[in-house]
Amino acid sequence: MAAIFVHVSDIHFGQERDHVVHIHDDVKKELVTDAAEVVAGLPSGAAQGILVTGDIAFSGKAEQYEAAGKWLDTLAQGIGCPIHRVQMIPGNHDLDRDKLSIGGGKLLDFIRAGGPAEYEKVISNENDRATLFSRFEEYGRFCIGYNCGLDEEAKYATNLRIEVGPDRWIRFVRLNSSLLCHGEERDDQPELVMGERQFVIPRHAGEENVVLAHHPLNWYKDAADVLQYVRSRARVFISGHEHDPKVNIDRVEKGCDVMMLAAGAAVPFRSNDIYTFTYNILEFDWVPI
Repeated sequence: MAAIFVHVSDIHFGQERDHVVHIHDDVKKELVTDAAEVVAGLPSGAAQGILVTGDIAFSGKAEQYEAAGKWLDTLAQGIGCPIHRVQMIPGNHDLDRDKLSIGGGKLLDFIRAGGPAEYEKVISNENDRATLFSRFEEYGRFCIGYNCGLDEEAKYATNLRIEVGPDRWIRFVRLNSSLLCHGEERDDQPELVMGERQFVIPRHAGEENVVLAHHPLNWYKDAADVLQYVRSRARVFISGHEHDPKVNIDRVEKGCDVMMLAAGAAVPFRSNDIYTFTYNILEFDWVPI
């Protein structure tokens, strides 16, 4: 009872300028055509959903999400899945940085100068939390249409599980790694914090967790804690952001692995790669031993 999902990331609606608009529109159409052909050739002939690991927009504006919604609807129709069967998380480009107040900037500086303890001090305050979340206003309106709303207390979110066998399920768990983004993050000097309140991932008999986060583990100050928790609660960790598609298998113990899957960009990122696109076809299945 395989479950097929099409995985896209870093689509960046709104980054196009001048002639690049036409190129990127063409590339997005080609991605839909290619995905539809590949899925149609699979035994199921259809996908059960779409996974989007952030950076749907380029600067978190309403018109960018309007365009993204039309494209996601077209992709869903092409691969034969329900039009709103989408799991999504925000990326750093899904923030509207124009909405960051002076006070919000000082909150980010306070957290970046510290770490997980400072993060929790800010996030536990309802008003401070609202200040940081205000930058997700347009993304929030968009994602709620797919029943993928952000957790307002900065905890994990989950609303979809798929049956892959008798009493066997996969559950998608959505983490927000972009709350502290400010536009100048560097992976060699990690400033982001995932935060302990997102670590309480559910665990149920017969279920395996698939975790979605925009940033790979090397972007977090609390990366060691995140990795330890993911290894104990998840079997797949899917990320985007770096535009570098790769897969690694983390051997937890005998008979227990975690797949670390990083996505490429759905549209060209460099000018010399103007006609390229990247996406993944993911098949989740359960084989009884």
